Amino acid sequence: MAGPFDDGALRDSFVEAVNFVSGASLETGVSAERIGLAALQRSSHAICVTDAQINPPGPTISFVNNAYLDIFRCDVDQAVGRSPRVGQGPLTNRHVLDRLRSHIEAGESIQAQAINYRFDRTAFRLRWSIDPMMRDGVVTGFVALLHDVTTEDRMRRRLAALDTLMNRGKVASRLDRDKRFRPIAQALASAL
Repeated sequence: MAGPFDDGALRDSFVEAVNFVSGASLETGVSAERIGLAALQRSSHAICVTDAQINPPGPTISFVNNAYLDIFRCDVDQAVGRSPRVGQGPLTNRHVLDRLRSHIEAGESIQAQAINYRFDRTAFRLRWSIDPMMRDGVVTGFVALLHDVTTEDRMRRRLAALDTLMNRGKVASRLDRDKRFRPIAQALASAL
């Protein structure tokens, strides 16, 4: 698997971060890089690391984990070395992509979701959180956490539709009840 550490500065910043989080050090005999890569690889969250080249043909993917491969239904050779733009297609919201680009150009983090495409070109809803990786104030790449929210989104829409139907049922029930009790209410009103 291609690693995200072709750039020495990127590797150093990653090792520093892993050392801080895990308390690992190079004196333990197990490199922080190996600990970090193992953790990234085993994460249930899909992770994608790219370089900082924004304009086509970039950015270029330098690392993906197994969860990414599962979501996009591809193997590592299909993903590494390509642009994440491969996941865009006709149903991908252009407004969301424009917002993504403006945040990336500014070196800012962004969270959003849009229709994306797997490598077999089936559409799905992808939620992402993309953060810049910085070294000495310069963006050296981006790391993205990705989640397939297709099922979650479908369930949310079904629950909203069910809620709407239930509310319609309550209104219909009230109207029906009002019709049944209207003669009684009128009789009481005329008796008073």
